[in-house]
Amino acid sequence: GVRFRVEATSLYDHYATQTKVKTVIMGQAGYPLVPQLSYGGMIGQMYKGVGWFVSGRSNFNFPEPAKYVCGEDGELYDYGIPFYTGNYQTTHWAVHGGFIMNCLEWSTKNKFHTLGFYVGGGYGKRELQLELTNGQWVAYKPTSYKGFAGNAGLFFSVYGVTLHAGASTINFGYLDIEAGIGFMF
Repeated sequence: GVRFRVEATSLYDHYATQTKVKTVIMGQAGYPLVPQLSYGGMIGQMYKGVGWFVSGRSNFNFPEPAKYVCGEDGELYDYGIPFYTGNYQTTHWAVHGGFIMNCLEWSTKNKFHTLGFYVGGGYGKRELQLELTNGQWVAYKPTSYKGFAGNAGLFFSVYGVTLHAGASTINFGYLDIEAGIGFMF
C-alpha cells in the first residue's frame, strides 16, 4: 500500500512539474439581467500556456419559430394590436471558439496553479416569444437577437480544480454573466 502511494505521488509530481500541455474541461452557467439561466460547457487545450477553446451554452428550450413579429408597442406588423395571454417563452443558445492563455503560474512544483484569460467569438440566438389568445406565438423584436456571439473572461486553477468567470454577448445587445467550474489536467 505505501509503495504504490509513493509511486503514484511521484508520477503526479513529475506530471505536475514537467507537462507542457494542459487540457481544461468545465461546466458553465450563464445568467443575464433578464432572468433566464443557461447551461453548457467548455473544453480547451494549451501548449506552453497558449491554446484554443470551444464552448456552448443553452437554456434547452427550442420552441417552434414564431409565426409573427411585434415591435415595442406589441403591434403586429400589418395586423394591428392583438390580444396577448401574458404567457411567454424564451430560447437562448450560443457557441463560441477562441483563444485561451495562461498568464501566471505561481508554483514551480505544480504547473496547475495558474491564472489566465480567454476570449472568443461565434454565433448565438436569444428570442422572446409572447403568446396570443389564439395560441400562436409572436417574436418580440426589441429583445430578440441573433448573430455574432462573443465572450471573454478569466480562469483560476489550483491543483487542477478550475473556476472561471466572464461575460458573453449576442450582437452586443444581450449580455450574460457566465461562471463555471471544472478540472485542468
